[in-house]
Amino acid sequence: MMSAKDAPRQPAVRPPFSRPFEVAELQRDRSVRIAVEASPDECAAVAASLGLEAVRLCKARYELTGLARGVVRVQGTLDADISQTCVVTLEPFDSRISETVDVKFAPEAGPVRPGREKTTIAEAETITMDEDPPDPIVDGRIDLGQVSVEFLVLALDPYPRKPGVEFALPQDDVPEPEESPFAALARLKGGET
Repeated sequence: MMSAKDAPRQPAVRPPFSRPFEVAELQRDRSVRIAVEASPDECAAVAASLGLEAVRLCKARYELTGLARGVVRVQGTLDADISQTCVVTLEPFDSRISETVDVKFAPEAGPVRPGREKTTIAEAETITMDEDPPDPIVDGRIDLGQVSVEFLVLALDPYPRKPGVEFALPQDDVPEPEESPFAALARLKGGET
């Protein structure tokens, strides 16, 4: 029987837009400003991965702030120019997205070193019910390209329509309203037949 460590490794899937930031470069109570922008090839890869007609621009400006217990807050703005397919006309159309980014990252729970307590993501900071728990810092890095793609996905309309296009049923396909059973009951009660 093959053990998990003997199993063949799956090749790592390369994200379409990647800009890793080494968290060790960030000091507590300090901020760093970073701008990231996808290349034309990365824009094409993002479009393909999201099923969009095109991504012409995907750039973001972030401010990373070191907080207590290794937590990092990433705030900024994502701007993207995309082309997507209208669900009514099936024609491509362009749109601009500007999305506010505010997310926290915390160290992954690791093995406990002698003399230290184990800190988990949930323990890294007091979280109110209104907040999402922090995302994990993986291998000491936060991938700002992936953060950009995730917030682009959140900003996309799942049923995009070209500006000015309305969905309406053709008049021939509008079903005739059926008589309500209560209307029939009211007629019987009133002596109508």
